[in-house]
Amino acid sequence: LLLTLRLCTQVRAINATWIRRCDASHFLTNNGRFLNDFTPYHTVFSALPDSYFKLFWKTRLALYYVYTNISSQYDWYYKADDDTYVILENLRAYLATFDPNEPHYIGFRVKRRMPKHGYNAGGSGYAMSRAAMKIFAEQLFHEKSLCPYHEWEDLAVARSVHL
Repeated sequence: LLLTLRLCTQVRAINATWIRRCDASHFLTNNGRFLNDFTPYHTVFSALPDSYFKLFWKTRLALYYVYTNISSQYDWYYKADDDTYVILENLRAYLATFDPNEPHYIGFRVKRRMPKHGYNAGGSGYAMSRAAMKIFAEQLFHEKSLCPYHEWEDLAVARSVHL
């Protein structure tokens, strides 16, 4: 999960509700000083200011960090913001119809601004299979021309993965 310091109250709500049904969860932040000991978090964005226009850089770094530092063995990775509520049982049932060893980038597909491939709206979150995360972490992350900046992080991620 990506979060901003000013919204830590939402982290407490997430911790008390849907996140408990995840196999594993990690909050990524730029400053965890207001998070309690019961909230597993990683201070990953300390060099990035807390700004909407830095969401792309935070997301890019988060996807890489989770895959390389936390685990490359999960079948699925779900990126959500701190104002997202997920019905995990429905998400699990849907993802079970896909092979995590194939590259998949799944979410609410929007065609506006990217009519050919579309992009998954970041507000509702999106899932990436293990194979897609491997491609992102091992190939796209290190090549800025393949993963260029865009002010809308969801559009930028879609342009990078083209899956």
